[in-house]
Amino acid sequence: MKNPSERSVTQGIISKRTDYREADRILTFITPAGKLRGMVRGVRKPKSKLAGGLSLMAVCQLSVLQGRGELKQIISTRIAETFPRLTEDYDAMMVGYLLIELTDKVIEDEAESGYFDLLVEGLKALDAGMSSEVVELGFRLRLLKMLGHQPELEQDSDGDKLDASKTYTFVPQEGVLHLNEAGNFNADAIKAWRLLLNFPLIKTAKVKGLAEVAGQTLPVARALFAQLY
Repeated sequence: MKNPSERSVTQGIISKRTDYREADRILTFITPAGKLRGMVRGVRKPKSKLAGGLSLMAVCQLSVLQGRGELKQIISTRIAETFPRLTEDYDAMMVGYLLIELTDKVIEDEAESGYFDLLVEGLKALDAGMSSEVVELGFRLRLLKMLGHQPELEQDSDGDKLDASKTYTFVPQEGVLHLNEAGNFNADAIKAWRLLLNFPLIKTAKVKGLAEVAGQTLPVARALFAQLY
């Protein structure tokens, strides 16, 4: 059991915040170890020193006092990494919030660091100016893979190896491709999904035609995710 007075340092991205009493705030952070819920006392006061180290679209470094319950005490803060474009570009900012929301939705209080790393990767990709459709599609696919729900992209619903000369329809309820002459999953779409499942987002930035494929197939990934979460 941890000592109630034990201090630790971690990084976190704010996913939720709730005002408490006159000047305090309860924040939920996505951290490399999972979710962290902490009380930041006096943060809403005009001269609060803690407020400057907290931002909704940044990686914050936190000094945390363990406390006796689930709610920790945040005793010092500073900004460790920012994503300037996400505060200037409305569309990029909205996708950034979506990535945070999706991560918050699926992870537990204790989680592997890969979820935090993927979230930072997604925010960096948006900050670098990557297509929001590509970032969202890649993020959703990688998140599903981490959760053990990777879409089947090697064989179709009949168990046959996918044929590059044919087209398919992805059925979210089953997580597989069905052979369909009028389907919107051709060789390029399948290749794009495989690429986004297995490579960091930033490494796909210069792949030609990826944004177009992402725009066409993103609704399928959203439907697949909605079936599970």
